[in-house]
Amino acid sequence: MPDIELVTQASLENSMKNKADIDHTHTSEQIADATEIGKSLLEAIDQSSARSVIGAGTSNQNLSTMSEAEALAGTATTARGITATVLNKAVTSKLPAFTVSESMWNELVSRIVNLENPPTEGE
Repeated sequence: MPDIELVTQASLENSMKNKADIDHTHTSEQIADATEIGKSLLEAIDQSSARSVIGAGTSNQNLSTMSEAEALAGTATTARGITATVLNKAVTSKLPAFTVSESMWNELVSRIVNLENPPTEGE
């Protein structure tokens, strides 16, 4: 016969006395190991406030002043973006020269036409 441990009302109450009620709450200030930023994030009332707490979306990047030389060399010392023009020049300057001959062009067009209008059987 297996051992059966009897639980008394007193032992049950004793084991439960240090447990929190099911509907208990804590404020952010009661979290001992939370940083001030963490506490502020917990207290943020909406997404905008949360982003503000962590500094998201507050960049002052100038997205149009990186020079072509900086883009090509990767030497910009401040956080700046690359305009489409600068990026295009940087990328195309690294691509190998490629020329499409007339015969290559005609072959490509022919293949596209055949894809759109495949020949029927017997042709």
